[in-house]
Amino acid sequence: MAANKDLEQQYGRAMEEHGFLPDPENRRYGSMGLCWRHTSQQGGGFFWTYGQQDLYTIKIHDFFFHEDQLLEFHWPESLSVTWYESISGEEFSPCRRLVPGCVKSFIGGREPYRALIHRQIPIVSIGVEITPAYYRDYLRRQFPQEYQSLLESFQTLDQTEHFPEMVQLLKQVRDYRGEGLPARLFYDGKVAEAVALVVERHLKRGSRRSVSAEDAVRLADVAAFITAHCADELPLERLSRIG
Repeated sequence: MAANKDLEQQYGRAMEEHGFLPDPENRRYGSMGLCWRHTSQQGGGFFWTYGQQDLYTIKIHDFFFHEDQLLEFHWPESLSVTWYESISGEEFSPCRRLVPGCVKSFIGGREPYRALIHRQIPIVSIGVEITPAYYRDYLRRQFPQEYQSLLESFQTLDQTEHFPEMVQLLKQVRDYRGEGLPARLFYDGKVAEAVALVVERHLKRGSRRSVSAEDAVRLADVAAFITAHCADELPLERLSRIG
C-alpha cells in the first residue's frame, strides 16, 4: 500500500533509532495504517499510525519502558489533540504531570519537547495531528474568518480531564477496522470532527462570563505554585489556601 510506504519513509529512521521496526502484517489495529513493534531491551509494545498525504496523521501509542526515559525531540509544525488512556510522567515545559485520562493539545514547531516517562507504566494513547497544509492552507481557504479561532482553540485546550466527546471520538477511531475507500472516508471525517470538537469547546467556553481581575491574579498565583511543585502531591485543600 502506497500510504504505508510513505509512512515508513516518514517515520522509519526515527522509529528504528528508538528500537521500533515495521510490523506490516500486524493487525492489532486498523489494516490501513502501519504498525511498528518495539524490539529493543528497553521495553516492549507497539506504535501504529495512519496518514493522508501531508494533511494529517493518526497515531496510537501502546508500549512501555523498563526504566525511566527522558524524551527530548523537536516536534514539527503541527496541531494535535491526544487522549491518554494510560501514562505516568512529567513534562518540563511547562512543568506538569502526565496523568491517565487526560486529553492534551500540542502546538508543534516551537521549543523542543521534553518529558520524563516513568518505567513499567504503559503509554497508551491515540491522537490526531494536523499539518500546516491542513489548517493553514485547506481550512484557512475554506474558513478565512474563523481561522484565528482555530489556533486559539488548540492553545486554550491545553490539558484537561473533562472532554468526554473527544474521548468517545478517539475510541471510535482506535476500534475501527474498515478498509479501502470507506476507511479513508471514515478517517478523513473523524479528523475533521476532532478539529470541530476542539473549536466548539473553545467557542462555548469563550462565551461564558470572564473572571474578575482579582480572581485572575489568584489563578495566576495557583498556576505559578503548581508549576514550581509539579512533582509533588498537590491536594485541593492546599491549593485552595493560596492567595
